Amino acid sequence: MYKIKMFKNMLYIIIKNILIQGEKRMKENTKTVFTYLKEHDGEDVIASDIAEATGLPVKSVNGIITSALVGTGKNKANKSYVERIPGEIEETDENGNVTHKSVKFVKLTDKGRESTIESIEAEELAIAQAKLAAKNAE
Repeated sequence: MYKIKMFKNMLYIIIKNILIQGEKRMKENTKTVFTYLKEHDGEDVIASDIAEATGLPVKSVNGIITSALVGTGKNKANKSYVERIPGEIEETDENGNVTHKSVKFVKLTDKGRESTIESIEAEELAIAQAKLAAKNAE
């Protein structure tokens, strides 16, 4: 009986690790946004620029930036690959009138510049595996 229970626990850990590895791969849209930012590092880029260039909806781009690249709450310390910096752009209407619009530029942080898609995936996987190991140790 003890061996069966031990086998079930080991099987649970193996299955959980397989699931974590599958879940911690960077999604294709996130890769697209991150790659765009790497290619345009140092430029004044806003979410609508990224959306236009990649063909992704601007809401999706903003969601990716917030959840996957900037991070929120507890995840913020683990992420921080990009930051939003308040700024201003000029817009000219059809009559030639110039207006100023407040925007948030999306810029890579030092961590974002140093990171690759592969290193981010590896970091995310390591964090997930550490959480799983801590949970299994309880």
